[in-house]
Amino acid sequence: HLLSPGDGLWTNDNTPTFTWEAPDTLQGTAADHYELWIADTLFAGNILTESITISTPLPDGDHAWYVKVFDAQGYWNRSIQTWTVRIDATPPEMFHLRWPLDNSISIYASPTFYWLTTADGGIGLSHYQLWIADTLNVDNIADTTTTSASALPEGPHTWFVKAIDSLGNEVQSIETWTVLIDLNPPEPFDLALPEDDDTVFTLQPQFTWYPSDDAISGLSKYELWIDGEVVIDSIAATDTTATAPEALDFGPHNWFVKAYDIVGRETSSNQVWDFVILVPVPNAPDDVVAAIAGSDARLSWNPVASDTMGNPIQISHYNIYRADTPFFIPDSSYWIASTPDTFFVDTGIMNDPEAGYFYLVTAYFDSGSRDLPIAPDNPDFINRSRSHLK
Repeated sequence: HLLSPGDGLWTNDNTPTFTWEAPDTLQGTAADHYELWIADTLFAGNILTESITISTPLPDGDHAWYVKVFDAQGYWNRSIQTWTVRIDATPPEMFHLRWPLDNSISIYASPTFYWLTTADGGIGLSHYQLWIADTLNVDNIADTTTTSASALPEGPHTWFVKAIDSLGNEVQSIETWTVLIDLNPPEPFDLALPEDDDTVFTLQPQFTWYPSDDAISGLSKYELWIDGEVVIDSIAATDTTATAPEALDFGPHNWFVKAYDIVGRETSSNQVWDFVILVPVPNAPDDVVAAIAGSDARLSWNPVASDTMGNPIQISHYNIYRADTPFFIPDSSYWIASTPDTFFVDTGIMNDPEAGYFYLVTAYFDSGSRDLPIAPDNPDFINRSRSHLK
């Protein structure tokens, strides 16, 4: 009788040991030696014991085997059974990792890992294993996805997967990838300028802050927020200054900055600061000239192109006021006309040869979003040029 390997037994040992029972007698004589036959081919002869470990590896697959016993006179007999040994010494097929990609960032401490399926041409696939930092993390995985067994600390972690068949033959994924665990947003940071409650004399202020940082994934960008709305949404991570992209209205405002890391986590600046934009006063129209032309008074002046802070401005129009006394306050009772031009004709005003008049010209400022007049009833905020005509 044959003993081992048992009939139909799978093994990953391609040089197995074959054993059998010694017969009592062979036609009345004792057994002298044995032969091992595999696939009806003599594989080993002159075997003096009831076992042999072969030295020539068998290929994967099924192999029928039996034993012949011989006595000293050459008479022989064959084992009652012919058994089959099934060899599978080959690991499962190579396969690829899928997700998270190499050097990608996870905001979860226990990320989910994915890989592509593999196959085994022999006994069949048994399970997968997840290895993190060269240590077995999850065993006996039936599917092609799993979550890490426990929370991972912040930082880089190498990972790969092993596929194992039912005989223990194993293959490691083609890739070993690294996942970066980033659990925290960028570091806190402070605003710099304009400081809280500062007064600003430009419609497009420049804003400055101290840098933030993110040690794991790195900074992606900053955002500038003014009055609760983002006004610049993609400031380079290396920049810590930005200018308002459009003219702001006069008066109070607030501002802060947000820092973003690569995975989209955000940190707002430690402060939300207030600032005030003062009304820029247009320079006075200069060289106001008044001349009599028949019964008309003709006025002319130089255009205004800047405010008193030196900022370039666009004048919307000019207001002309007339009074018969000097140094009057230009309110609505003295207003006679508005014009976008730098000249004006006061028609028929000189019909009375004894009359004398004082003229005052003011400039209205255009902020780019709306006209902001220098109110005629508020002379403290008016630069004006006067001319006397008699």
